Amino acid sequence: MIRRLLGILALPALIVGLVWLAAVIYFQQSNREIDADGIVLWFVVLPLVAVSLFLIVKWGWKRLRRPAAIAAAPAATATAPVVAAEGPALKLQLAILAAELHTPAGEAADALLPDLQAGKLQPGLSDTLMDQHGLPVRASCCAGLDTAEALEWVTRHLASHPGQGEGQNPADAARLLTLLAGPLSRAFDVLAALPPLPAPQTQPGGSPRNEPPPRRPLVTKIFAPPPWVELVTSWAREQAAALPGFAFGVVRADAERPELQRDALRVADAFCAGSKGAHAHAVLLVIACDTHVSEEHVAAIEARDLLFAAHNQQGLMPGEGAAVIAAMPADPAHVEPAPLARLHRVAAGTRQKPVNAAGRIEADTLGTLTALSLQHADKQAADICALVSDCDHRSPWVTESAMLIGSSLPDLDPVEHHLAVGKALGHLGQAQSAITLALAAAHVQAETRPVLLACLADAQARSVATLSPWQASAT
Repeated sequence: MIRRLLGILALPALIVGLVWLAAVIYFQQSNREIDADGIVLWFVVLPLVAVSLFLIVKWGWKRLRRPAAIAAAPAATATAPVVAAEGPALKLQLAILAAELHTPAGEAADALLPDLQAGKLQPGLSDTLMDQHGLPVRASCCAGLDTAEALEWVTRHLASHPGQGEGQNPADAARLLTLLAGPLSRAFDVLAALPPLPAPQTQPGGSPRNEPPPRRPLVTKIFAPPPWVELVTSWAREQAAALPGFAFGVVRADAERPELQRDALRVADAFCAGSKGAHAHAVLLVIACDTHVSEEHVAAIEARDLLFAAHNQQGLMPGEGAAVIAAMPADPAHVEPAPLARLHRVAAGTRQKPVNAAGRIEADTLGTLTALSLQHADKQAADICALVSDCDHRSPWVTESAMLIGSSLPDLDPVEHHLAVGKALGHLGQAQSAITLALAAAHVQAETRPVLLACLADAQARSVATLSPWQASAT
């Protein structure tokens, strides 16, 4: 606490000292005698004016450097149209086959959930990461991560692919692959247990053809830091080569649908909406990873005035993690053991203004999307046992979530029944929504009751879905 206070007062004290030094030099050089009025002017008034000007300039600079979406977003941005929950397509579901993760709190979701529910997880003061004032940074880091094997692969890959990851630290890529290795391997074990696709039937009177058995499409979406997307994709493709009976394919970025590049829920919903015909037997694989716990990342976050500190309580706490989600169109008889949960169709929209903009915070958009999500799943608010979100510690997001529970889920306690993944594990970047989805699926399996999942890390974009137990909805 004392170090933090000294860090805050250091610059004002330096300014006062410089003004006093200038005053002493001035009176020495001018051979003037100093009176009581001179003492007040030079040693009291001028230092106060200098410190005040410094604070005003610093405040103005922070305002100018805030992200454009926060500093200059119009107060009346059009809300995205909300589609009524009608039609058979909105009743489609996905079976969550696997939801594996790697976080600083552990790799087993069922072991992580009790501490998450009890609010015992939160980023701590780092022993190695310091801010520009020399104070320890609050961060959530996977300690003791052995990246040696992954670093060898990264080195070989970069040598054969010039230009990839240019200007980046290969140690970051090695950390990403190490975080992903366990979850991806466990998810592949689940997929390997799926029954093979039936062989195509021969036409009546036709001779049987000697063709290889059909392969199940593995529709893969990669969430990773932009400089490393191609590297992670190549690594995942190499790992999938050992998975028999699957055809690995990657969903590339679509400039016309930017929301699919930051939200695993919307990716799952787009896959669900298209899970008909030739895609009825496909599997969706979401691979997500990110890390922000190096000195370079902390410095970059601090340079944008987005790092949590005593003077910036609305800043981010760096974190890292990975998640792998496997899902396919719901079919009650297709897999053993039973899937973790059912993911119903997603309701998505946009707030009228950023949640952290000046003015009153409201949860109207989130409440509307929640009502649609419950309608998609044929559930009532009383059926929901928890709200699982990617919300962190920042007060605008916490307030919006609490208002949602108070208005739409009145049977739940805003603290006890809100599993805020960002608050527990820190800023997870590209992996945030996927890790939240994995924990929501694990919570449904553990409690055998539906949960509401909300992705709201963005200042305006919102998506909400209901996850229900597999057994409860089986037909």
